[in-house]
Amino acid sequence: MRIHIRLRLCRLPRMLVLMLMFSGASVVGVTVAHAARGEGTGQATATPQAPSSASAARPRGGEVIDRVLAVVAGDLIMMSDVSAAMEFGLVPPSSSADPARTVLSQLIDRALMLAEVERYAPPEPSRAAVEREYRVVAERFSSPSAFADALDRAGLDESSLRATLRANLRLRAYLEQRFTTVPPSDEEIAEYYRTHLDRFSRQGQPSTLDAARADVGQALALDRRQVMVDEWLAGLRRRAAITDVYKPPE
Repeated sequence: MRIHIRLRLCRLPRMLVLMLMFSGASVVGVTVAHAARGEGTGQATATPQAPSSASAARPRGGEVIDRVLAVVAGDLIMMSDVSAAMEFGLVPPSSSADPARTVLSQLIDRALMLAEVERYAPPEPSRAAVEREYRVVAERFSSPSAFADALDRAGLDESSLRATLRANLRLRAYLEQRFTTVPPSDEEIAEYYRTHLDRFSRQGQPSTLDAARADVGQALALDRRQVMVDEWLAGLRRRAAITDVYKPPE
């Protein structure tokens, strides 16, 4: 069974999600805008694709170009979402043996956090802030045509990429607003410096505490905030309906 799917923002009825994940259907054409809340609204349709001369030449069952990797409270995360996140630098680079697994976990967390963002509606980022983020992404590529080709491979256009960057900025603002920490004391900064000396080196030589004090204080505050975010995320994961069907490459 071959199915052509055109997904506009990847919000599908649960029954259709289950059919697509477990029916064994081959997905032979997918257009994915986004798989996260807060990036717009749209409709998703799935219709049988009539055989064509091109599809008839494919191996039996069709050529799988995209597939569902996870469903987070009804929102799909596709293989193309993982690929796009890595190609456009939307997630931190991973050195793990299975980077797709790492990125998928990050996208699951992102979907959970964006759902919370929608509940509290942090301030909208300015258009200039979105454009700055957009330029950073575009400049990762060697030329405008290389950037356009990457967008095409991901099934994205410029407006949908901007929507993703807007959502990221809203999420960042929400985290900064919600998870604040008390400024560390001089004693805490000194202890953190001693136990993380390798993080405060220049040209292979450790910086003095006085020279690195501002960086040490910032790193300590970020570590403390990350602990709070991780605890919050663990609670979101416990309460959310998450279906993860990712299988590592053999």
